[in-house]
Amino acid sequence: MKDGKIVKPEVLNRSVWGMSKMVEGYTSVAQYRASIIRFGLPYAVVTALAFGVTLIGADEIHWFTYLLGWLVSLATLAISLIRPRFWILAPFGALAGSLLVRSATDGLDAGLGPLLMIPAIAVAVYGSRRALFAMVGSIIAIVVLIEIFVNTEPDLSPAWRQDFVLVIMATILAIAIQDLVTRMRADRALAASRGREIEQLNSITRAIATSTHGAQTLCDITIDVTEATGAAIFDLKDTGSLEPIASRNGRSEMLRQVAAGPSLTPRSAIDSGNRVTVTESDDEISLHRLSWDLESVEAVAWEPIFLNGSPVGVLALAYGPGWESSEGGVIPIDLLAAEGAIAIQQNRITEQLEALATTDPLTEIDNRRGWERMIEKTMARAVRQVQPLSVALLDLDHFKQYNDTHGHQAGDRLLTECSYSWQELMRPDDHIARFGGDEFVLTLPDTDLSQALEVVERLREAIPGDATCSAGVAIWRPDEPRDALMKRADEALYLAKANGRNISMAASATDPV
Repeated sequence: MKDGKIVKPEVLNRSVWGMSKMVEGYTSVAQYRASIIRFGLPYAVVTALAFGVTLIGADEIHWFTYLLGWLVSLATLAISLIRPRFWILAPFGALAGSLLVRSATDGLDAGLGPLLMIPAIAVAVYGSRRALFAMVGSIIAIVVLIEIFVNTEPDLSPAWRQDFVLVIMATILAIAIQDLVTRMRADRALAASRGREIEQLNSITRAIATSTHGAQTLCDITIDVTEATGAAIFDLKDTGSLEPIASRNGRSEMLRQVAAGPSLTPRSAIDSGNRVTVTESDDEISLHRLSWDLESVEAVAWEPIFLNGSPVGVLALAYGPGWESSEGGVIPIDLLAAEGAIAIQQNRITEQLEALATTDPLTEIDNRRGWERMIEKTMARAVRQVQPLSVALLDLDHFKQYNDTHGHQAGDRLLTECSYSWQELMRPDDHIARFGGDEFVLTLPDTDLSQALEVVERLREAIPGDATCSAGVAIWRPDEPRDALMKRADEALYLAKANGRNISMAASATDPV
């Protein structure tokens, strides 16, 4: 950070001529330089020793040329450290330095000898195969030119033969070293990639475990670590249906419809246990596109989620244009799906806890808290669909006396039998909850006041034994608060009790709120 701003390090993300692709993976100049110093130091030491050995036995030394060879080698090495894009100057500078050093001591007619191998091996370590062949070609050209222009004898000189053999040896050795180094770097890169994946997966696991909604957290993370523009997680219920439990940029109702299709892709992914991708060439792509709140969806990948070898859900990823080259990502989809198993488990536990908190343990229907959660959604749907909504409060008559006469176990049995009997007479969208004690609340969507009274009368007639109940019915006024609606129903129930019980009373549509 500098002057309050984040300064990004220079990243070697552009292609550098002649540099090995494995070396281009350095994330910063500092990392590149550290690697050069660590692995290039032995070659620098060997070069310095070779330059020093040339002084031994030399009859006459041209010190200016000799020092110039050192200067060229060191200068090109410094440039390669400062500017990584010019790294190729270092080995070619070493080759030029070798020519100058040899010329200043025994002379070029004596051949370059082992000095030829140093730049070739240096390129083998850090360069590509193309750069290595360029270096070998340069060395061969230099050896040939020395023989042509420096050797004054009519026959091939012994030094030339020696240099030619060394060039062949240097080429073979350099290729072998390059292949070995490339494999080592590939293994190291793979290990580093796996390490990063493990670290990121650990972070994802922690994020899910500490989140109040792990499935939603995973959807958000999935968008960050992949090229997908939409993500959704589905739970495979005991009934065999797929239920969306979280999504990012998804439309829940449409996702639910797509997942419900027995012959559509989500079911195929579950049945086959393999990823299935829907593309533009598939007939069902239009239906899948409607499931996402995105401008362009060209493919949707459905990855099954397993737990202990059994499918427990599916992870859906929506991709935009160019999805063929971006279906991967920082974290593979199958590993994200494995994290999805944790999210699904967490969601199931949360649902179980919510069910315990919102279910009456005696009658096994919703309690007051469960009803309050349900009624808000029902009111919103009534407004959206412009439909009537009625509620009724049902209270068993003289229940305290019934308990005193028959005992509390008989009273509990009566409450249970009432709830079971009433549920059998209700429509799928109707809802009943135990409001407290011997009082029940009935919610009737798409039902006007007269229809609600008919439903309540049927329920009252279905009470087991000789027990009776009173009921108060009210129809919801748009924008009326929930508490005001229940107050009017309660007042109607009070009137029913005041008028002898065992009857139903409707709240007046003109009653003040």
